[in-house]
Amino acid sequence: RGGGGGGGTSASDGALEGAEARRKVSKRINARLSELEHYVRSLRLTDAEAALVIDSKSLAAVFESVAMQQKFVRVAVQCSAVVVCRVSPLHKALAIRLVKEHVSP
Repeated sequence: RGGGGGGGTSASDGALEGAEARRKVSKRINARLSELEHYVRSLRLTDAEAALVIDSKSLAAVFESVAMQQKFVRVAVQCSAVVVCRVSPLHKALAIRLVKEHVSP
């Protein structure tokens, strides 16, 4: 048995698939944050309030770029509550620090 032409995947194939999956998740999260930003802005015209719930995969995508972090903060500060769920204590602390850094006291 030699060769390597068999149908297995190499480590580099797996890395490419992982990078592609992360890119797709980031794209979806970015689009969703844009939708939420518009929605929350429209709520300001009424007495309604909004809450933001974000999970670990979505939060990881937010931390991948400064633009996503800024968009997350813009949405988060307009909400009456932000729930960061199913994340490590470190990621929760990073999310809190991110918002605090962009909000004046």
